[in-house]
Amino acid sequence: MKKILILFLTFLLFSSCGYKPIYSESENSNYKINIISTEGDKGINNLIVRNLNQKFNKSDGREITTKIKSNYSKRIVAKNAKGSVTDYELQINVNFEMVLKGTKKVFSIEERLNIKKLDDILKEKNYEKTVKKNLTSSIVDKLILRISTFEWS
Repeated sequence: MKKILILFLTFLLFSSCGYKPIYSESENSNYKINIISTEGDKGINNLIVRNLNQKFNKSDGREITTKIKSNYSKRIVAKNAKGSVTDYELQINVNFEMVLKGTKKVFSIEERLNIKKLDDILKEKNYEKTVKKNLTSSIVDKLILRISTFEWS
């Protein structure tokens, strides 16, 4: 009975607190992202462009022209006693150059993650691909927050 009462009170508390997801129905949806150039890793750039087009799809919004330059690196972090690789660090660095109403903003967003080397090369490649997608999604989320906090003159 106590569990049900606590669950009910928790539901009642959170249902009236004014919670609103950060990325849904925000002011960001009145922007239109126009990507004029991309450089660097094509896979990462394609993921960024696809995510931005999904989030900023207003044709009547204020247009932000954007240049994207991405860099992906995979470096060895640790080796075992035999000298075999055991850990990698995956790093994605994306530079953005955005212009709205003559105001130019240049900034960089970086994500990195350490992963263990897997015995199966195919599984490792698939895992690396999944991590790249997740890190890129995180970069797009950070970009959206950055855009929403800009003081566009």
